[in-house]
Amino acid sequence: MALLDRWRGKPAAVRVRDAPLAFFYDGTNLTALKYRDGETHSAFGAWYGVGWNGSSAESYARAYMANVWAFRAINVRVQKVAEVLRRGQVIHRISGRHAGDHPFLDGLEQAYRHFGQDVFEDWAFSKSVYGETFLELVSGYTPGGYVPAAVRVLNALAVEPVIESGRIAAYRYRDGHAVKLFGADDIAFDRLRNPLDDARGYSLLAAALDAVGIDQSITVLTRAHLKNNARPGLIFTPKAGRLSQADVDLIQTTLAEDARGARNAGNPLLMPTAFDVTVAAPPDLTDIDTLSETQKRRICAAVGVPVALIDYADMSYQLSPEQTRTFYELTLIPEAEKIARVINAQVLPFFDPAREFEFRLPLDDIRTTLSDPRARTEIATAQLAAGAITLNEYRQALGLKIIADGDVRFIPDGSRVVRAGELESKEQPLAVSN
Repeated sequence: MALLDRWRGKPAAVRVRDAPLAFFYDGTNLTALKYRDGETHSAFGAWYGVGWNGSSAESYARAYMANVWAFRAINVRVQKVAEVLRRGQVIHRISGRHAGDHPFLDGLEQAYRHFGQDVFEDWAFSKSVYGETFLELVSGYTPGGYVPAAVRVLNALAVEPVIESGRIAAYRYRDGHAVKLFGADDIAFDRLRNPLDDARGYSLLAAALDAVGIDQSITVLTRAHLKNNARPGLIFTPKAGRLSQADVDLIQTTLAEDARGARNAGNPLLMPTAFDVTVAAPPDLTDIDTLSETQKRRICAAVGVPVALIDYADMSYQLSPEQTRTFYELTLIPEAEKIARVINAQVLPFFDPAREFEFRLPLDDIRTTLSDPRARTEIATAQLAAGAITLNEYRQALGLKIIADGDVRFIPDGSRVVRAGELESKEQPLAVSN
């Protein structure tokens, strides 16, 4: 009720402005509607022409799209971070009960259904490319008032935080031709630490932009060289010194008639004026490959992704166990933990004002799967024999499918089998084995 009271207590104009996306609830289904008429906020229309320059953020997006190494490295990081987050569960803080029907989980499903967004993946992507992620906490309209409905990752290029006294006081978001204003509590904000700005984020690609630019220049140079059939460049210098305009026109006419087209390929070119000809040394493609390799590794280092994951020619199509563990421990798990913390601090309270639940990552399970297979089997076998895990949990630890009658646990003395959850029960065990 506290959440509904908070919405009812706002003036009508503010409610409409702060909740630009409309949902209709007919008593059974929640349907996303188009933006309501009248929400153009023309008073803020001049803001986009003055006072904000999105060129830096746009350059990060262009670097991601233009450079194959940056594109691949960012995608690998995003997909793997999202994979860790998808293993998270909403847990009751006191009882430890797993809430598989929590409104937050439904909000993630609504985001995919209505906006086509995998929230975890889009979250990690925006944070990696722009250094910032802005999530709209979407409320749905019902006959009884506004209720939490979904979350939506906003395009960071269209969002501008309003900074007051070093803190974010509001957010302006340009959606098409309209500019909408969100309150600070209506957006969940996550960012990478920026040493130059206490309120804004720092893109991973910012540290790799020089490498991206050099790599792009190398690509242009190589393509031009190959397009010229790998022939060396020629420099023509007139022997008579300065050329008249008539000489220039005659030279251009000669080049147009005698140096173009397939029929002129390989034929000698007779120039109308005497020239000294100098052969320009072609680029050394070996040096270019070495330079490109250096830029590739710089990009991977900035993004935090092993080179072997973006260049299959670098290794035998897989990481060593040590590299995999390092990738998880230094990149994926810390990033997923930071996002989980933002979920618990800013997103879950929107769906759960009483803060009875929290979002947890099964880090122990994740780290177990990264261990040596033989050691993992020995540990799981010992846990099964000690009654610490069920047969199905044992099978999951080994990467096997669960079975219908696998929710059983061995008594520590190994003589009896009971169902999971009945280890301390006074009831007679289901079966006895020798």
